[in-house]
Amino acid sequence: MRVDQSVSAQSMSVSKRLIVTAKLNNVDPQAWLDDVLAWIADHPAHRIDQLLPSDWQPHSAPGSLIVAAIASIFTIGYVANLLREDEDWLHELSIDMFPEDGRLWVYGVGEDGVTAFTEDGIENLRQIIIDERTAGRAPPSIKPAK
Repeated sequence: MRVDQSVSAQSMSVSKRLIVTAKLNNVDPQAWLDDVLAWIADHPAHRIDQLLPSDWQPHSAPGSLIVAAIASIFTIGYVANLLREDEDWLHELSIDMFPEDGRLWVYGVGEDGVTAFTEDGIENLRQIIIDERTAGRAPPSIKPAK
């Protein structure tokens, strides 16, 4: 019985903190929580801070249709050339990226599939590269051909 009371008290404490934090950020707690719960499963993990009351922007109205706006994608070879990075290294970096992060697979006739990126995916990949270089875990950049 005490364990149930303790867990219940912790849940209530967390709930109160979330409500107070939303109010301190001039955000309607009910609207914020409804929106966050509706979107959190599809939200990229590396952008979780966007769901905090301080950074939250409401998504579209409930029941509205959301359509992906991918206008073009770029193969990993193209991106490696664009970023002047080793294609194999970029592949390793992108393994943990998901479609919502901008990493896709492109299939053609008789092909096994090629890693490709949306424009957002390229930006996410750039951030991963910066993080890897900062941590000292990156190979040297490829020098442009003269």
